Amino acid sequence: MEFKKDEVSKTYIESQLSDPPHINVIDKETFNQRIQEVFSILHDTLKRSFGPGGAGTFVSVYPSYYNTKDGFNIMKNIGWDVKLDQIISDMVMSVCSRMNFTVGDGTTTAVIATESIYNSYMNNRDFFKKHHILPREILKRLDIWKEKILKGIDDSSVSIRSDDPDVLKENIKKVVSISSNNNEEITNMISDLYGQLMYPAISCGISKDGTMKSSIVRGYKIDVSLTDKLYINNDNKTAFINGADVIMFDHRVTKDTYQKIVSPLNESCRSRGRKLVCIAPYYDETALNGVIRSELTKEYNKTKDINLVLTVCKKATGDNKILLDDLAMLLHTTLISSSMETDIIEKIDKSGNTGNTIYEYFDIDNREIPDISVAVKVSEGHLALANYKKDLQDIFGEEWKNECIRVGYCDEADIGLNQSTFSGFYYDEEIYKNYLAIATDEYNAIRKKCETIGSFSFELVAKQKRLYSLRLNTGLIEVGASSELSQGYLKDTVDDAVKAAASAYNNGIVLGCNLSLIGIITNFLDNAEDEIDKALLSILYQGFTDVYRAVLSNVFDDFTIDFEDYPVNDEEIKNVYDNFVEEFEEKSGYYNSFTEEEFNKIFTNNLCSTCYDLIIYKSLMEQKVFDLTTGDFSDSVINSAETDKEILQATIDLLALLITGNQIVLQ
Repeated sequence: MEFKKDEVSKTYIESQLSDPPHINVIDKETFNQRIQEVFSILHDTLKRSFGPGGAGTFVSVYPSYYNTKDGFNIMKNIGWDVKLDQIISDMVMSVCSRMNFTVGDGTTTAVIATESIYNSYMNNRDFFKKHHILPREILKRLDIWKEKILKGIDDSSVSIRSDDPDVLKENIKKVVSISSNNNEEITNMISDLYGQLMYPAISCGISKDGTMKSSIVRGYKIDVSLTDKLYINNDNKTAFINGADVIMFDHRVTKDTYQKIVSPLNESCRSRGRKLVCIAPYYDETALNGVIRSELTKEYNKTKDINLVLTVCKKATGDNKILLDDLAMLLHTTLISSSMETDIIEKIDKSGNTGNTIYEYFDIDNREIPDISVAVKVSEGHLALANYKKDLQDIFGEEWKNECIRVGYCDEADIGLNQSTFSGFYYDEEIYKNYLAIATDEYNAIRKKCETIGSFSFELVAKQKRLYSLRLNTGLIEVGASSELSQGYLKDTVDDAVKAAASAYNNGIVLGCNLSLIGIITNFLDNAEDEIDKALLSILYQGFTDVYRAVLSNVFDDFTIDFEDYPVNDEEIKNVYDNFVEEFEEKSGYYNSFTEEEFNKIFTNNLCSTCYDLIIYKSLMEQKVFDLTTGDFSDSVINSAETDKEILQATIDLLALLITGNQIVLQ
């Protein structure tokens, strides 16, 4: 059978149109429902790990695994089979990552609070519809209350700073203990470092030998290393030098550089009883393996020592250039550029006398460094050595030329095969303050940017490293573990604890379990007059008290106290109290923390109906948190004020994701 052309076309078109159109758009109802389902799974998963009584979670990355209780760590390892679910989870992650990046804590709290607030919102949705309040109006009002609550947190925060090292140490210990889930080793390491440093300047790295350890780096630590093991003079496998002159180049040292600048300058330093440290990114291979190595080897064979200490640094570009400039500033010298070197060598060649280099181009005497050996002019063409004193200043007046390059100096240089530490500086105070101010501003700017977008940046690490280095006292924690994966997890834990401590130091502390936040919301709720505002504040109150309940629920089950027909005579009241005490001690495993008077006051006024309610009410009344490690109400359960602020902001952002009702286009 044959078809005509137009009949074939018609059949083909009909077959194409037999099914309804398919596009990659998911409508807002379907998308919103899916968000709720994914969010509920995240809530249930993270809640099980929450608080001191929460269960650890094994994260398996075959063939290794590790155990964690950190909510953010758990959430970022949850995988989803459906692309849409992964997208929703990533949206939640993007909100929580800002918080985790800033304070190292709060992910689980934000997810639990948001789930509860959303459920309360859904239960009150008819109320909002009745008052013609759209979701965008709800979010607008919540943003207004958010700002008021944030101010309330700032006003209620308490500083933990102290000039007493022991007091500061104990304050930091409380913060880190909570953040690290009572990891005693991490808590002691960080608090001990604060007791010595007195300010937040702690960096965290991976231990090369697998052991956990902490140390204080005093001085300026930088990636400058020895060119030869012959320089090593101690068991630490470093070259330790007392009183070192230093010359720095930002480019390759050539044979000309060595013969016309470095070598003559080294002889001048040697005559004054000091070694010369030369820092450069690299050395000309021909020169190094030829004349340089030959002269240095000859000296070592003769004296078992080498006066000129050749070191290499990272290439002088970008952040490395900045760090070298900082070291030059601290050493009170100049990082010599290629053009500067060319100019000096040209002048030397014209004079035909490299021996005069010290007087015409470099200053190693007129540096106002107390008690170091200097050469003074005693007569025409004759110099004598003396210890520098202020009264020698006039002797240098005629000879000193402003265009001379000041040779760097430090009291101690500990130069290793990978890193070196320089200490004991004689820098210009005003210049140093300016460098420190710039480094602080740059660090704060990039930190604020990362907090805003909720993203990690290697630029922030570089800025932090520079700032800590310039402070000349830096704490270092080297994380060790039995496997590379476990080491990585433990490093995350230490990083979070370090962030929590720094945040508490910088922003003050509030009571844990969001108790300060709940108290502030309660005060606003008690004074609110508008019905809509009362409803919204009640929803927020419910959300954050549910966070407190979640912490308790991982330790013991709640139970109801029936007081509908509350007894009126003393004997019956005592029986109810005794029954409560018995049930509380049996279910919680703690000794009773409520006096009979407290119990009667609360229940005769119908203020609470469950054990959890009773705990929260007493916590608010006494401004103390129920400490699940002791069973007592304590004001030592604390966290950074910034943590509560970040949790509140993340919760409002997550709530917006749940109630705005967007559609999505999948690519």
